[in-house]
Amino acid sequence: MKMTTKTSRRKLKWARIDQDAATHLVALADSPGHVVELPILALPQKLAQMPGAVSYFGRANTAQLTPFPGLTVGGEIVVIRTQAGSGKAYNYAYGTSSNGELCFQGLPKDSRYHHFPIKKPIVYFVLVTLDC
Repeated sequence: MKMTTKTSRRKLKWARIDQDAATHLVALADSPGHVVELPILALPQKLAQMPGAVSYFGRANTAQLTPFPGLTVGGEIVVIRTQAGSGKAYNYAYGTSSNGELCFQGLPKDSRYHHFPIKKPIVYFVLVTLDC
């Protein structure tokens, strides 16, 4: 996904991932490129409070990206939640900071797959490429 001029200007806020959630994400590196369903209880603490969260998926990139100094993006996670009869997919990139901590950042929600009928669940991943 290329960030538009508008989204690339917004300040990116990366949030730290707690150790329990990090353990599950680091394990994804054993099979890069494959989408893996993760236990909903393994969500990062900052996402665990998302109302209606029902599914959690992850994928490690086949190649690491370094869009910013001091940050290596290693993969992507998707959280699916339900609300008022529809599903919503939230994508996040995750990576390692220069101090070795795992962190995540929400991706723009301008995809046509952000909302979908619950009867037709869709899990989508985008190739995280950021113009800096």
